[in-house]
Amino acid sequence: MKTSKRGLALTVAVLLSGGLASSLSAQFPGNPSGPKRIVKETLEDGSLVLDESGLTRGFAAMKRMLRYVDTESIDGKEVEVHSGRLPLMGIDWESFKKLDSGIVQFRAFAAIKMKTAAELRFGDVSIKPGNVSPDYPGLYSLWIRKVSDDDWRLIFNHDADSWGTMHDPSRDVGEVRLTHETEEGANPSFMIELEPNESGGGLLRLGWGDHKWSVPYTTS
Repeated sequence: MKTSKRGLALTVAVLLSGGLASSLSAQFPGNPSGPKRIVKETLEDGSLVLDESGLTRGFAAMKRMLRYVDTESIDGKEVEVHSGRLPLMGIDWESFKKLDSGIVQFRAFAAIKMKTAAELRFGDVSIKPGNVSPDYPGLYSLWIRKVSDDDWRLIFNHDADSWGTMHDPSRDVGEVRLTHETEEGANPSFMIELEPNESGGGLLRLGWGDHKWSVPYTTS
């Protein structure tokens, strides 16, 4: 019996879709009788019902693949910082190397971000929860500003959902002086991390290539 090309293509498509579904089910097991409902908090009405699926978990995995993410518990409250994994190549790196002064911009990634449920103080700048919505963790974008080779600053901005070229100075909370040093081969891609200490404060560290920046923070 002859099989038409169209029929054969349809058969292959059905087999492939079945195999893909089995693969996803194995990677992200859920309720076999149907998708499990998960309730998560949101800014709008306090609840959001999502299906337990590979998409949800896959999004978190993709974020960590594309973004350098560090999460710490500070005073028993969660603080997260993340930045694009910018390599030592491309338009952003070349632009950074030529920067005489001004804001370090990222054309390939969103701005550096901070989400904090704890109140943090960087020098004279207070970073608080609730700046976007009451009773919700604070959401901020962070921007590096070069004043000179010996003077680098970190700017905190209320617009967390900003592309790396969209700094709006009218939304700045404040800026602090960064400690800057160079170390050859220190960071193969852009990174940011929190380093808490036993007294409740700590350091916020950033790095890119041979450049390393840091600034202390406290919780009081």
